[in-house]
Amino acid sequence: MDDKKSVTGVHGCPGADDIKNPKPSYIPCPKCGGDVEVWSDGEQTVCDECGGTVTQEGALACLEWCEKAEECVGGEKYRKYLEQNKK
Repeated sequence: MDDKKSVTGVHGCPGADDIKNPKPSYIPCPKCGGDVEVWSDGEQTVCDECGGTVTQEGALACLEWCEKAEECVGGEKYRKYLEQNKK
């Protein structure tokens, strides 16, 4: 089996790599406009400059609907996401 195949048997899930191997990026704070570092495996963080909440829209959306999400990203990350996003 090709080690790049995902649990679904197809080459890579579009969002799984960024969840399993988080990477930083910078987005503007909606409150003050300052650059805020966000990680690809997180949805919210706090701006160091003004304390505003910065949300990275849709970052982990696949974890909500994909039937293979827990298997794909691992149980610990999956449970952490569910706990942080209780509705």
